[in-house]
Amino acid sequence: MEYFSQPGILFDAALACIRVAEKDCWEKTPLPEYAREREGVPDLLDALRKMEITSAAMPLFREYGGNPSPAEAYILSRPFLSEPIPGAEDLTDRLRDPSEQADLRRILTGALFGSSGTETGEDGTCPPDGVSAGEAERIERSGMDPERRYQTLLCLARFPEAVSAFCGALERAEPLAVSLHGLYRREIGDLRAAMESGSYDALYRETAGFDPGLVPAYSVTLLDAESVRLIGGGRLLLCGPVHPDVLLERFEEDHIDVGRFLDDLGSEPRRRILESLGRNGEGTASDLSRDTGLPVTTVLRHLETLSNDLLIAETRRSGLKIYYGLNRRFLERASRKTGRYLSALGKDARG
Repeated sequence: MEYFSQPGILFDAALACIRVAEKDCWEKTPLPEYAREREGVPDLLDALRKMEITSAAMPLFREYGGNPSPAEAYILSRPFLSEPIPGAEDLTDRLRDPSEQADLRRILTGALFGSSGTETGEDGTCPPDGVSAGEAERIERSGMDPERRYQTLLCLARFPEAVSAFCGALERAEPLAVSLHGLYRREIGDLRAAMESGSYDALYRETAGFDPGLVPAYSVTLLDAESVRLIGGGRLLLCGPVHPDVLLERFEEDHIDVGRFLDDLGSEPRRRILESLGRNGEGTASDLSRDTGLPVTTVLRHLETLSNDLLIAETRRSGLKIYYGLNRRFLERASRKTGRYLSALGKDARG
């Protein structure tokens, strides 16, 4: 099974718009220390705070009664969660279709009035735009403040324009969500590799309570206090920035293969690569080839093994160049576990 970031980016863009629409919620879910210290996060959040959403689109990003916003519910209801979105069929293109707009309106009115309170036409469908007398009465009785009542009436009365504003807001928020995925690229990569390899299945079930084999898409957010949450009927994994870190820490401690670790250290080419990274901090395959005297093709082959075994990790990219460094966190834990293993062997021998 493949796992896709595209739906997660769309969902993160919707979360960003929700945070703009619900400006009083900024301080309710403070960022974890891990995220606050991350380079680029303050600029990303500052850009988010400066975003503006047209009044007509605001109701689509509001949360009603603690339920997902209509924007979240719409994205999660779409079939493209289980497959990549072809370039010609992105969310904006899809919402040009009147039937898609009708679905979004049904989701909005369902959130506003409850599924049994949705106003429908003679054929059982929601009107494409315009506010019925029943809707206007429900909005008046809802207890909304005057500004929210105005926004809701405007959204329903001029719904095609509201959909256009909705798409525009998501398009403005999407680069922020892409930047967020970029900041956490390595962690997301680890998460994706874990899900695809199946090696973390037991750990996922234990820590997150779900089977990763059933999750087709993932998301990462700074704007949700939850470290991990499964949403959309199990179709999307929403993870905060602490989740991959915590998961990897658990994995590294509990699932380190001492034999593979010793094999990596026993391989002279891999040991030379590790020693070079230890001296220089980081390096590309070409850098490591020059420093170790090994052919580039040999270095690339051993880099793949060392990366798969978690002894090294990608640190950054510059154009086509990929830089690697020691995964010191893993090496410390692997050294401790190996020490315990050797100590136990010594005790058995003495016994």
